[in-house]
Formats: sequence, structure tokens, C-alpha cells
Amino acid sequence: GELAGFVNAAIHVPLGLLIVAFHDVWTWPGVVVTVIGWALVAKGTVHLMFPKLAQRTLALPGDGKTAERRYRLFGLAALPVGLFLGWVALR
Repeated sequence: GELAGFVNAAIHVPLGLLIVAFHDVWTWPGVVVTVIGWALVAKGTVHLMFPKLAQRTLALPGDGKTAERRYRLFGLAALPVGLFLGWVALR
């Protein structure tokens, strides 16, 4: 229900604000982390303002098998991004 959108926003807004507050870097490659922080703030704010939109975006796409396949593909596509962010954090 609408509560899911508020919970999602309650996770994303503070995390994004934490990243933005302590990682205000605008040079490559650190800018990627800062932009992700601002994206989390924007996403959480939109979900707070429009809980029905959040409810729609959090719904599982398609049937169980299709949804599982899409999430696995997205996880596989997100793996290089996570590795890159880890490299930025540790260098």
C-alpha cells in the first residue's frame, strides 16, 4: 500500500542526504558517488510527495518468473557499477 512508498522514502532520503553531506566531490571519479546521493534524495522526495507513484514503481513486474529474471538481469548489470563505486571508495 501507500506505506511502502513512505518506508522506501524513509530509507532513501536519509541515505542520500548522508552521502551528499559527507561526499561533496565534483571531480571524476568521485562525482559518481555524489550524483548517486542526489538521485537517492530526489527519488525519496518524489516518493514522499506522490505515494501512489511509489506504490506503482514498487510493484513486481509481470508474473513471478518474469520478475525474478528481470531482477537477476538488473543485478548483473548493477555489478560493474558497484565494483566501480567500491574502487572509488578504496582508492
